[in-house]
Amino acid sequence: MDKKIVHLIICLLIGTGITGTAQEIWTLERCIEYGIEHNLDIESERISRLQTINEHTRSKLEFLPTIHSSTGVVLHPQRSINSTVEISAKLFDGMRRYYHTKSLGASSQIAEQEVERIRNDLSIAITKAFLEVLLAKEMVRISDMSYQVIDEQYTKQKVLYESGKSSYSSLLDIESQRSSERVKLYNYRNVLSSNHILLSHLINLPYSEDFGISDQISQEDIVPITWESIDTIFRKARSLPHIRASELKARQRMYEARMAAGSISPTLSMDIGYDLRHHLTNIGFRIEIPIFNGGYAVTNIKNASLEHKKSLLEVKRQEQELYKEIRKAVQDGISYYQEYMASLDHLRAAQTAFEFSREKLDVGVITTGDYNYSKNTLFEAHSRSLQAKYKYIFQLKILEFYKGEHYR
Repeated sequence: MDKKIVHLIICLLIGTGITGTAQEIWTLERCIEYGIEHNLDIESERISRLQTINEHTRSKLEFLPTIHSSTGVVLHPQRSINSTVEISAKLFDGMRRYYHTKSLGASSQIAEQEVERIRNDLSIAITKAFLEVLLAKEMVRISDMSYQVIDEQYTKQKVLYESGKSSYSSLLDIESQRSSERVKLYNYRNVLSSNHILLSHLINLPYSEDFGISDQISQEDIVPITWESIDTIFRKARSLPHIRASELKARQRMYEARMAAGSISPTLSMDIGYDLRHHLTNIGFRIEIPIFNGGYAVTNIKNASLEHKKSLLEVKRQEQELYKEIRKAVQDGISYYQEYMASLDHLRAAQTAFEFSREKLDVGVITTGDYNYSKNTLFEAHSRSLQAKYKYIFQLKILEFYKGEHYR
């Protein structure tokens, strides 16, 4: 019975992964989610948005009457105490309070779009850094494979040299190449470490040696794109935060223009006073008609109208820029896909050439210099293929961002 219990505990420990050395694996979605949750700029912008919401709420209360009470002492000619309650209400002010409230409402919506813009920019930056980590990991992998190949060849050449079947210069060439491959491997490992640090800084993650990245990119994820999708992407991209913010600013400028127009309108107010001592109620109405104020009101109206027109032009300008960006992104995506497909063909040819070179070196048909050239060509083909692959994948992520399919 005791042996069965011990065996069961061991199985549970293995099954739950309690080994003390397991590395925590992070997906792209998890990195983005964690980064957004712990980003200080986003949190600061959220606080600013709450402030605009508070101002918007306060502006709605301006429609209510103001109430205050006062108590005073009269010393001469006869000492008396007067207590009154006064209510003041602005009945009409040329719709200025209404449009002021609308303007503050637009401000709160603009602040919300700013939060979304920072989220999106951070998501793109994290995606780029994540893919750079994956690229660095693959470069380390092929560099390690390249080193293993040259190390194996060095062992063979050493045996041939010791048996008198190869020259010392050939052995030195292979040894020099092996040292160069070792340096290259260490350099790529350093790049991988640096990219890991950059990604952890972007998501504001404290240093951890267990921070590992999921190799979640598969060949099925690499699909070609077509020109037909440009207009469709543009229609979806018009809901991006910076476009929505631009439209909201134009709406806000319209409200401000109407507020300015209301400044030349008469103002009607009502005041109610109640004397608590004598139980007397006073009701009065006051109308204010602006006649002349040095041309400030008219000038403000004209300038506010011009600001509104400028904001509408800014919306059109940003939409034009967005369309150009999408068109270029699609064009670049097509070019990157073609580049990636061509790099795969080059890689296959370089792989075949290298296999022939290795066979020829083993039988002494070619020199170690020819072999190294073939091996270096294969490594460069691997490198170009990987760079083209991740450049295209990032372009696909950019197009997903324009289509609104990015991680939220």
